Amino acid sequence: LIPVNDRVKDVAVHSLTRGVRGVFVSCAKLALFHAAFTWVTFRAFGVHFVYTSTLASGATAILPLLASWSVSVPAALGLLAKGQGLKGALLVVAHWVTLIFVDIDIYQSEIQVVHPYIVGLSVVG
Repeated sequence: LIPVNDRVKDVAVHSLTRGVRGVFVSCAKLALFHAAFTWVTFRAFGVHFVYTSTLASGATAILPLLASWSVSVPAALGLLAKGQGLKGALLVVAHWVTLIFVDIDIYQSEIQVVHPYIVGLSVVG
């Protein structure tokens, strides 16, 4: 429908496909990583509701309404209520550090040179 030659169309379609695929692959990797990391850390710290929190952490990685580390805050409050405030603080810091380092690394490895508008449309839509 766009009046350009076939070579330009092929390049545009390839770039758009690569950008959208990169966003979806990075979201899947983030969801798997955060779910696994939440499961391991919650089990290690003896937090209740491990499976529900694991599901919530994976969901927040796919649909970023909340940061994925925010799942650790109720668990930290539960540990604080048990008198294990240091464990709770370490749990939140561990999840926050993974957000800072791992998320950026996954996004940079999967999403190559793509216009931010395309990335935003892929995440929202």
